[in-house]
Amino acid sequence: MNRAETERYEELEASEGKQFWDIFGPEHLRSSEISDFLADFMVRKVVGSRTLMETTGRVMYKLVKWLYEKGYMPDKGYEEASENVKELKIDLPLVGEVTDLIYDYVERHPVETRYTSDLDAYFDIVKIEPGKLWLEDYLESGKCIGSVVISEEISSKCKVGWTVSLWVAKTGKVWRILESGNVLPR
Repeated sequence: MNRAETERYEELEASEGKQFWDIFGPEHLRSSEISDFLADFMVRKVVGSRTLMETTGRVMYKLVKWLYEKGYMPDKGYEEASENVKELKIDLPLVGEVTDLIYDYVERHPVETRYTSDLDAYFDIVKIEPGKLWLEDYLESGKCIGSVVISEEISSKCKVGWTVSLWVAKTGKVWRILESGNVLPR
């Protein structure tokens, strides 16, 4: 959206309670909105089953194709959106599974020793080895921690580039997970 469209949206939402799609049509649906819907909204708000996530990926791929065929999306936008949806429709069912696996792992492996430091943040996964993750603080670019101890099953399902919400603590030379949140396919 350009500045004028943003101002129009904000004004109509505040004064009349209008939603985005009450004001704008399908030509405003771009790759970034589609990616945000799949990678953020579906994971953090819907938290649906594996089947729902697989179905959502397929439906979004068909929507992108329809938008392109009907002329609502230019060639370059279509290429970008369809590539993003292809990647996300593979990752979407996995992140829910990994979120659950990390939660269960933390419950079964509580940190019972003293720790020297801790961080509670969103982290990008930057490196993976069996049973270990290396993370970079999402908001403080360049601040890396690792290795973070997890199960080999979890590390085998994670992907570099995903974002994880964790509270981690340093115990000796390794980091351990105190609490976990969502895993996001960014």
